[in-house]
Formats: sequence, structure tokens, C-alpha cells
Amino acid sequence: RQLGRELTGYAVFDKPYNQFYATEMLTREYPKQKISTEILLRAEKIPDVVAYRCERDFYYGELSELMLKYAFILKKKYHVGKGDVIIMDSLSTPDAICFFWACNLVGAKVRPIDPIYSADQVEKILIDYKPKMVICDALHFGTMSKAIGEKNIPVGYIKLRGNLPLVSPVKKSIVLLLEDVNELQIRRDKNSFWSNLHDEVNSVDLSSIRLEDLASPYVEDEIAAIFPTSGTTGEAKGVEVTNENFLSNVFKEYISDFDIEDNDSLFNPMPTCSSFFWYTIALAAFLGVTTSLCPMFDAKVSVKQIAEDESTWVLLGPIIVEQLCRYIEKNETSNPIFSNFICSIERALFGKDSKEIVDIIKGKRHYISGGDLLPLKLERRAKSHSLFINNNLGTSENTGPSTNPNGARKNLVGYYEGCVGVSLPGNDMAIFKYDEENNCPALDADDYEFGQMYYEVGEICFKASNPNVFAGYFNNPEATAQTILTHSDGSVWYHSGDLGYMDPAGHCFCCGRKSGLIVRDGHKVWAPKIEIVAKNIAGIDDCAVIGVPDAKENEVPACFIVFSDGVNPQQKNAIVREFYSSVLSSIDEKHVPTYWKELDAIPRNLMAKAKIPELNEIYEDDISQRDGEQGKSKNPFKILLKAFKVAK
Repeated sequence: RQLGRELTGYAVFDKPYNQFYATEMLTREYPKQKISTEILLRAEKIPDVVAYRCERDFYYGELSELMLKYAFILKKKYHVGKGDVIIMDSLSTPDAICFFWACNLVGAKVRPIDPIYSADQVEKILIDYKPKMVICDALHFGTMSKAIGEKNIPVGYIKLRGNLPLVSPVKKSIVLLLEDVNELQIRRDKNSFWSNLHDEVNSVDLSSIRLEDLASPYVEDEIAAIFPTSGTTGEAKGVEVTNENFLSNVFKEYISDFDIEDNDSLFNPMPTCSSFFWYTIALAAFLGVTTSLCPMFDAKVSVKQIAEDESTWVLLGPIIVEQLCRYIEKNETSNPIFSNFICSIERALFGKDSKEIVDIIKGKRHYISGGDLLPLKLERRAKSHSLFINNNLGTSENTGPSTNPNGARKNLVGYYEGCVGVSLPGNDMAIFKYDEENNCPALDADDYEFGQMYYEVGEICFKASNPNVFAGYFNNPEATAQTILTHSDGSVWYHSGDLGYMDPAGHCFCCGRKSGLIVRDGHKVWAPKIEIVAKNIAGIDDCAVIGVPDAKENEVPACFIVFSDGVNPQQKNAIVREFYSSVLSSIDEKHVPTYWKELDAIPRNLMAKAKIPELNEIYEDDISQRDGEQGKSKNPFKILLKAFKVAK
């Protein structure tokens, strides 16, 4: 009735999600200019509104001024201009945000990197991207200087001093001490390639500087940023997004009647390497509201950090939702007398007790969950504690969110329990048949171009002509061609790699990812990478890795090993230790399995692909037979991992 026509049963033709938007929302054009120009114009209109809380209040007026100062430094000192690449290794501070937008203003492309990257990983990025300059925190001097080596790359560093909210005094003291030591090292070495950006900014006089002298001309489809992602293959790739990708995504959310008021604010603890971080920063500027930054967000104390911040909207992932639920349940089920005694001690030591923290947590207006699948059971559990979770589907290839968060719009328009939202206004999405046996789109299936019928599970796809769909992968046309596919009817779609279905109303439901990706404590872990390491170790004939549930880390890698003939039990233990060490040194700690089991053979199909359901059954049967603590004590992976953490 809302669409004014009968449904065909196929979302490709029906576009049922359009019923949730007024006609002007579906047809309204987004601004065609640089994202930084739009941010600057909006910031100049609200100079006295707080843009960021980060140990102090930072106003939109300061944002526009600092953007221009950084743009001046980039252009006049470092000669950065159109097409140049800037590597960013910075935590989420106001300076880092202003620098990012300044790069866009002068026409440069920013390539943010994950702050947990090793020197070797950073060096590879420097070689691949050939940056004009690097911006990093003084705290990261050791890693960055080792990665740069003898390369003559200018580095501008930012200090975290004055930008460390929601951390303990002890941790803050340690961070500042390390930062000071690193700065002394820079000065002692008299490294002419390293410069303190704060000193340079303070020397800039804006009185004679005009915006038109700094900003490069707007060019349609120009790359604005390159965000890191592992996509659907596990190989690191750079997602190239344009100004149009950025602006259209933000604008379409902006006009969707978000349930946000002038006195609301957003808690954004995400890292700067995330496209979702920058999308949210831009959206806040459009809405004219405040963002609370948390450069040192710590999942272990996330509940108290969220409670200590005054924001009414919180961005988080399923792991943090789980922690919030546990904290509430622990305090609501404890002995009242004992609980009151503990609360009095907490008030004396920390100013807030557990009951107050629970009340604050329950008082937040919205929790936006993204980055991983939020199980329906966890969503309902949170709702039972008065936590309203707005589930969202997003990818870097869609420049952040792919849908409007479920329940985040005024009057709960489009809300449906368990779904990940509905398509953004004017954008097209559909579900296409997926060959799970061979782990690929079922392009040869009959009537594939029609898509799946409602409630049928398949791969969630987005029309490539949607203005928020990325331009391609940096220097990787092959990967781009595997992700943006032309169907037999000539239509072109971005294939997300997420599996799900749609109902006749247009609500999208996500069922999981294509096999191979494991999200462990918020970090992407790729089974193929672990398998490659294993198969290069003498004594291992075959190996398969799957993701299994974990109470603390949400999902962890479980490994199945086939040893070579003639390997005795003692040798097997030595091989396992070597395998662990190799994964740790060649990839990272998160890729180290917490479970392993020896098999006579890995169950595989005719295409030689591991049969994931069978491996899951083997794992579940094995776990059910083990005594919990005894099982842990016999697992060398967990013993070694614990030993490593203690040593670290």
C-alpha cells in the first residue's frame, strides 16, 4: 500500500524499503563538493558549539580555524597538493581530525593505518603508497621511525597531552612520560624530517590567508581517502572513497530524520583507520552536535568509560553490548547488603558507585552497534535491561554504514527487532543467491539477476550506482573486479560478502559472513592466513581453521591439524609450539588459535574446500566431552598465549 503497487516477491524490482521515506528524501540531491568544504562551511555557522570533548571542550570555531592552518602548512611547507598521499598513524584527537580534513581541502588523499600495526606492516604500506608525508602521534615514534628507516619522508607529529579523557591517572602519566621520552629522542637525533605540528600551527597567522588560496578545485570522482580493509579475501586492501561517496552517505543519513536533538551528543570510541569513524565525525558536523572522543578506549574498562562520558548516543560493537549486559546483571543479582557496602567504598574512591553507573548506562538514549553481527539473543537481552540497541550494517566499501541503523530514526520509523536497518534513501540493495558450498556468488544459477525472494538467504548486495559505493581498491583492479560484478542483465552490483535476507517490508537481516573471516574482540582474523602458516611448517600435512564462539572475545580461531606420517606425540607438541610462534611472529597475537585438534583428514568437498559445518560439529562434540578446566590445561595454545601476555 505504501509503495502504491503489488509486490513481485523480489526486492530487485520492488525496492520495498522505499516505503519508509518521503518522496523528497528519495529524490533530494546531496551537495557536490569536497567533504572538507562542506564541513568547513557548517562549522563556521556554529562557532560557539562544542565540536569535540577530549579532556577539554573543542569548538566548531576552532575546528574551522585549525583546518585552515593545517591546510596552509601542508601547502606552503610540505608542498602537498592534488593527488598526493598522506599516511596517518594517529589516535582520535581534534588535531588529527582537523589534519584529515585539511588534507582533503588541499586535494590530498589520506591513508589511515591501524595503530596496532607493526613496523614491518607500516613499512610495506609506505612502500606501496609512496606518501608525500606522514602524520603520527609522538607516542608512535619507535614504530614509525623503524618503518621509515632511511627513506626521506617528512613526518609531522602530534602530541596526546591534553587529549587523554576517560583514562586512569596512572595510565595517563605513563603515556605522557613515553611521549616526552620519544620527543626527547627526536630532538636528540636532530632529525630534520620530524616536525612538531603544534609548533608549526601556532606560528601561522590566518589574517591574510584566503580559503581559495588553499583549497584545490573540486573535481568529480576525485579520491578523498583510502581506508584499510581485508574485504572478503583476508588480504589487506585499500578502499578508495571519493568526496561523493562521503558526502552522499552522510547527507542521506542527515535527511533521514534521525532521533537526535540539539542537546544530544555522540560517544565515538572508534579508531581513525575506520571509515565509520570519519563518517560519524562528518555526520555530527552536519547535525551540529558534539562528539566525545576517546583516543585510549579500552574494552576492559569500557563500561565505566561509557558511564563517565555525558553523551546520549553511544557507538559500540557486540562485545561491548555483552559487557554492558554483564555489568548490569552482576549488580542486579548481587547480595543487597554486600552491594551497599561495596557501593559506599566505590563512592569514596571513584565518586560513582556501581548502582549509579547502571543508572547512567540505562539512561543513554541510543546505542548504535556495528562492526560485527549482533545476535538477536543479545539484542533482546540488552532490551530486557532497558538498553535500546540500534543494529547497523556497514562496510568500508560503502563508506561506513550501508543501512539506516535499526530504530535510530524518529518515531522508530523502519524499526523491526533483529534487523540491521533498511537501505539509505534513494539507494538500491538486494539479496542474490550464494553458493555456500563453493564460497562464491551463484552467478550461473537460473534467474540469478532476479535476486532471492523475500526471506531467502543469499549475499547482501548494493547497486554499484549508489553514490556511496567505493571507487575501487587501491592498485588492485583484480580484487575490485571480484567485488563489483556485472550480472547477466547488465546491472552492476557491489557484493558485500555478508549473508542475509530481506522481508517484504524491506528490513534487512544479516546472518553472518562468508567463511574465512573471524572477528575476534573487534579485530579481523583471517582463517586462510593461519592455514598458510601451518602448511609451511614441517610435520603438518593439512590444516583448516574456523571461527568458534568465545565468551570473552566473541569469536576465536579453532584449528584442525593433520600431522605427517611418522610424527610422534613429543614431536607433535614441538610442532604445535613452532606453529604458535610462527603465527605470532608473521601475523599477530589475535590470529593465534585458542583451540586445536588433531584429525586423520580434513573433511573437504570436491572443490577441495573445507566443510565448515562438519568442522563445527567436530568442535562442538569435542568441547561437550571435555571437562572445562582440564580441557584448558591440555591446550598448549592457551598456555603459551597466557605466557606471552605475561611476558609482554
